Amino acid sequence: MQDCADQFQGWIRARKAALNPALARETAAWLEARAAAAIAQGRRDVLGRLAAKQRSESLRRQIARREG
Repeated sequence: MQDCADQFQGWIRARKAALNPALARETAAWLEARAAAAIAQGRRDVLGRLAAKQRSESLRRQIARREG
């Protein structure tokens, strides 16, 4: 019975050794994509605020012209 358990443990070690490099590559790719997504999200937020500010200023100018 111990022989079977030892064989199983050896199989587990071999599978982990085979899977770890692939998992490391996938993790690295995910981290890079996550960082790029965070930058893109930040840019989108800033551009959205700038566009809202521009719309607000444009509306204020239109109102000022009508009143003036």
